[in-house]
Amino acid sequence: MDSYFSTFHTIGEVADMLLLREPKLKLMVDISLDPPGHEEAAFRKYPNRTSYSIFDRKLIDRFLSETAIGKVVELRGSFSQAAYIPHKTSYIDTVFSIDSFSVVKFKPHETRPDGWSSTDGARRQLH
Repeated sequence: MDSYFSTFHTIGEVADMLLLREPKLKLMVDISLDPPGHEEAAFRKYPNRTSYSIFDRKLIDRFLSETAIGKVVELRGSFSQAAYIPHKTSYIDTVFSIDSFSVVKFKPHETRPDGWSSTDGARRQLH
């Protein structure tokens, strides 16, 4: 039986990606919190985001080859609290570590009932 302690499962649109090589290899993936259609009212395309991280090299390579900004993905993983300052601040550092993912596939021009539609987006070069 699977353990559900400190795990997450989310579906969302990839807003941005950043590959960091130091101090430890990780791919940071921002997932948009905004509903479809938010672009018309926003200054930037994805103003509200949550950051997730991939630490496994093979999973990083697979994510970069199968996804792009604008793709809808389903993520599963675990989270942990790395740092916390308990008084007079709201600073809490939580790491969401992606253990698996899949690209949500739509038929061309299909829109789901919740408003998500298929988009290809442009891949951003990461160095």
